[in-house]
Amino acid sequence: MSLQPSGIVLIAAVLFFYIRLIWLQKAKVTQAKQAAVQENAADKSRRAKSIKEKSYFDEHRFRIINWYILAGAVVIIAAGAFISTSSLFGETVRSLWWLPTAGGIFLVSFSFA
Repeated sequence: MSLQPSGIVLIAAVLFFYIRLIWLQKAKVTQAKQAAVQENAADKSRRAKSIKEKSYFDEHRFRIINWYILAGAVVIIAAGAFISTSSLFGETVRSLWWLPTAGGIFLVSFSFA
């Protein structure tokens, strides 16, 4: 099985998307842990008998920072799928279906925070 450049680019775009989500999640957990430590330190200074248990995931994990980027990325991904299956375009254009698809996946990764 040989990988073509289109497959390599799509795999790289999807990996970038998932690595960005992991990075955002790790930053959020780190921030929540620091807030919990500060809150527990403040409670201990007041001689609190019980330590508040707080879930790191009480809030939504990710939020969409720009709906326009997300909508545009979905349209671009759909355009890539349309290009690959449509007979309206020539063979040269149809062979480049992976460019808008990878670009859309790349854009989706920047619509989350």
